[in-house]
Amino acid sequence: MNEETVLTLKRLNFKQVGNFFIGKIENVYFKVCETDDNKNLLLISLSLDESINKSQLFMYLDNQKNINVETYTFDNSLLSIKVKNDETSLSSFINGIADCFVQNTLKCKCEHCESSDGLAFYNTGVAPFLLCFNCYNNFINYLEEERNQAGHYMVGFLCSLAGAIIGSFLWILIGAIGFVASIAGTFIAYGAFRGYELAKGKKTVFGTIIIIISILIAFMIAETVGLYIDCLKKFETFISIRYFFYLLSILFEDSDLIIVMIKDLGIGLIFATLGSFSTIKESINHARFNKNLSLQKIDL
Repeated sequence: MNEETVLTLKRLNFKQVGNFFIGKIENVYFKVCETDDNKNLLLISLSLDESINKSQLFMYLDNQKNINVETYTFDNSLLSIKVKNDETSLSSFINGIADCFVQNTLKCKCEHCESSDGLAFYNTGVAPFLLCFNCYNNFINYLEEERNQAGHYMVGFLCSLAGAIIGSFLWILIGAIGFVASIAGTFIAYGAFRGYELAKGKKTVFGTIIIIISILIAFMIAETVGLYIDCLKKFETFISIRYFFYLLSILFEDSDLIIVMIKDLGIGLIFATLGSFSTIKESINHARFNKNLSLQKIDL
């Protein structure tokens, strides 16, 4: 946005919030930014009450085509107008829209409900939103609930581990019948995330780390049980758990066996990552977003 356009918007008492300029003229709430595809165009957005006849407003916009307006659309209460980035006519065009609202008793409305009362712009740190007071209160209550939820890390960890171990049954089963067991790593990851979710563990970055630890523990358990089954097959007789761990201390002296185990675990981690990468990323982003998210009223 060029300096002349910025000065024009500031003369209209618009305020800059991130990449947007927001303003209010005669109870009409404007949001202005550059278009993504063409720096020579500005995008003016308004949230309109759909219950009121807007034919005169659309007639005004049609008359402004080839003068100021490039295109405009109206979809789900959102009026989006692409206008030429021309500071000489921008002020009169915006005032013309405000006059059209007054003459035809048009109203803006909340971007999250149908209310047109108690409107104000609020800054989330990402973008400004036009909200009514009730939606603002609901949003604040949601943030408080998210940040003070009753979930517990320890309960989440135990349920996540239980879910991962349940998922590891498929690893053990596939290995027992002679296939590459590590392809079941995805199910272990799914079980871990599902268990943590059912336990309503806290949705934080630390909570995601707990889930990853549960997955790694389940991998080790599955691989150990797989070795136990291999020993049963080889000796063709029952082996006590105590004797099995004695055998493990001997087996772990075999570097070839360790390499095979590391390979299996590595493949399992690859499949687990492929199956849960988007979930892990979404979980971390959700936690960071909620932690940093705020809602501050912008006085115009």
